[in-house]
Amino acid sequence: MARKTFIRKTLPVDSMIVSTTITAIEEIKNFPDGKVRSAYRCKSNKGDDRLVIYWGVSCADVGDEVCLKGRLKTDGTFLAWRILVYKKREEQTS
Repeated sequence: MARKTFIRKTLPVDSMIVSTTITAIEEIKNFPDGKVRSAYRCKSNKGDDRLVIYWGVSCADVGDEVCLKGRLKTDGTFLAWRILVYKKREEQTS
């Protein structure tokens, strides 16, 4: 009987994990083949907001603290593979 070999799934070399806050929702576009593209603006360490593109449905909203796993393109756009919402925005009641 052949012995099973387990393959460890590692992240690609150019991937990164970033904690940030969503400042704006640019667009959520539905395509005819069922795919969804979500575009967000998130805070950056350099001061200006970065564009984050996520191919999928997410419950993230403006003001949420999120953790993004993905890679950075050469033009400064972040392609997110996963979005994890840490803390939802606190609602102001008055």
